[in-house]
Amino acid sequence: MSSKIEWTDETWNPITGCTKISAGCYNCYAERMARRLKGRYGYPKDDPFCPGTIHQDKFDIKFSKGKKIFVCSMGDLFHEAVPFNAIREFVRCSIEKIRLSAEGNITDDDWKAFEATLQSRWEKIRKRVIRMSQENRNEEDVGFEIFFETTEDHREKLAGSDTEQVYLTSGTYHRLANMIRVGWH
Repeated sequence: MSSKIEWTDETWNPITGCTKISAGCYNCYAERMARRLKGRYGYPKDDPFCPGTIHQDKFDIKFSKGKKIFVCSMGDLFHEAVPFNAIREFVRCSIEKIRLSAEGNITDDDWKAFEATLQSRWEKIRKRVIRMSQENRNEEDVGFEIFFETTEDHREKLAGSDTEQVYLTSGTYHRLANMIRVGWH
């Protein structure tokens, strides 16, 4: 998104929200803006400035070369509420997606098929895990078990080719979870 901030060209806010840590946070512009946007544009209605709010729609953005980007002007990317592994896999997956798309190796349809295959695999494993479980477990625990089983040694094919990087699979699962198409976070 283009910006009027003089030292940057654009802002990018894939993650918003933070915790007030000093008196300087009293008149926080980001919190004020988040409250204005509550219930819209991915800002939670009940707590629009919740630390670690992930805006999945922002991960598919493309920037022009040579632009100065202010990342997370509306929050703290490294807040303790944001899992480190999720940050790393999200960013690596997004960079790889942009690179492969820019080179013309992968189309949007290839990415959609990749996500659909992962979602189908998730659902199949989820049904088995729930059926085989003797105890009544919450969705988050079931989700973590499925996530580890589906990403430990599995690399899904992308556009018919094997992928070398496990982060393409795990990073895509993080994206799907944030879009609430698979569950655990």
